[in-house]
Amino acid sequence: MKKFSSYLLTFLRILIGWHFLYEGISKLVTPGWTAKYYLMGSKWLFAGLFHWMASSDGVMKVVDFLNVWGLILIGLSLFIGLLVRWSAIAGAVLLFFYFAAYPPVFGYTFGVVTEGNYQWVDKNLIELIMLAVLATMPVDFLFGADRWLRRWKEERPNAPAPQPVKADGFSDKRREVLRDMISVPFLGAFAYVLYKKTRWESFEKKYLLEKPDAVSGATLKSFQFTSLGDLKGTVPKGKIGDFELSKLIMGGNLIGGWSHARDLIYSDKLFKAYNNEHKIIETLYLAEQAGINTSFMVTEYYATFNKYKNIYNSCIGYLPFVC
Repeated sequence: MKKFSSYLLTFLRILIGWHFLYEGISKLVTPGWTAKYYLMGSKWLFAGLFHWMASSDGVMKVVDFLNVWGLILIGLSLFIGLLVRWSAIAGAVLLFFYFAAYPPVFGYTFGVVTEGNYQWVDKNLIELIMLAVLATMPVDFLFGADRWLRRWKEERPNAPAPQPVKADGFSDKRREVLRDMISVPFLGAFAYVLYKKTRWESFEKKYLLEKPDAVSGATLKSFQFTSLGDLKGTVPKGKIGDFELSKLIMGGNLIGGWSHARDLIYSDKLFKAYNNEHKIIETLYLAEQAGINTSFMVTEYYATFNKYKNIYNSCIGYLPFVC
């Protein structure tokens, strides 16, 4: 039963490490990522401190660096089982600040898009408690690099005699080494998923690459830009029950980087580079000023959408939910 529990807790540690590592790498490779707007939207215990951080570009550079590399290093540590106690404590502290920034408490989640229905308990708190449990586990209880290093340090000065090889060709020592390498297959799976994510292409792209039709969209030769000063009224609205929706609904393809430009395959990357977090927030603001209060939104951009709502105290909604 003890060994069975060790496998389960080791698997739990690897999963949390996967989560931290992927979050860190995603932020690292996202152009223009910053925690500034996330901090600006905080309203609870440390709101004053978070707002002060967000107001200083110098402080934000440090905060963003620590956030990204903290997630990556903690994730790697938990993944391979090296310095687990320290990384678990560091991860729990980080999750506490995430929890404190946006606590799932009445009065502090208004206008914030969440992944489910929470009241005091959310995934940050649950993962925090899990890390606290892992931090209290003895080194020998979890399979990983910590266990291997401890055994190596104890065995090295004693120089034990080689253990007899069993009938199946494995000694107990080799079995223990294999157990401590349990994260290697998961690390390989993580690398494969990360590779597939960076190489992911839409079905439209895949079809066009396989069967190019040499047809491109037209290119405008001139542009006529307008500003909010040129705005004359707002778009009309309609009602569905008690909900009031603008009759013009903003799509999310360009914000998300899906340009649908046929064989101009490179255009998606250009859209994503242009529509960074700052530009998305600016676009939502311009849309709301024109009277648009509803937008299609994919889950990848919920966090940015929440930041916009908190910054401008906005009532813009996203399908199928509106405010």
